[in-house]
Amino acid sequence: MKQIAGLLVLSLLIGILFAGCGAEKDYKELIVGTWKCVPEVNSEGDRYELKDEDDAEYVTFWSDGTMVADDAIKWQIDDDRITVKTDDDNVFVYKILELNEDTMVVKLEFEDGYWVKTTCKKVD
Repeated sequence: MKQIAGLLVLSLLIGILFAGCGAEKDYKELIVGTWKCVPEVNSEGDRYELKDEDDAEYVTFWSDGTMVADDAIKWQIDDDRITVKTDDDNVFVYKILELNEDTMVVKLEFEDGYWVKTTCKKVD
C-alpha cells in the first residue's frame, strides 16, 4: 500500500513538473515587434493620462537584441527582467509584470525605491 501511495505522489509530481514546463512563456519571442508604451502609475500614486497621441512612446525590439526607443540600444531578457543598455552606457532593468502577444506591462524600479509601471500595446 505504501508503494502505491508513493507511486501516486511521484506521478503527481511528474505531472506538475511537465505542466509547469509547458506553461513557461518565451518572453524573447513575445517581445519582438513595435510597442506603443504609456506610463500608467508611479510609486507616489501619480496616475498618468495620455492627453495626446504624441505623449506615447514607441519602442521596437528586434530579435538580434537591439531596439529603438529614443536611440538605438541593446536589450536582453533573463527570467522576468528586461535589461536595457543605452549608447551612453546607462542600464535600466524592467521587471515584466505581464507579457503576451498584444500587451506588455513592465515596472522600472530605481535604487531610491521610486518606480514607474508602464503598459504597452503591440502595434505590429
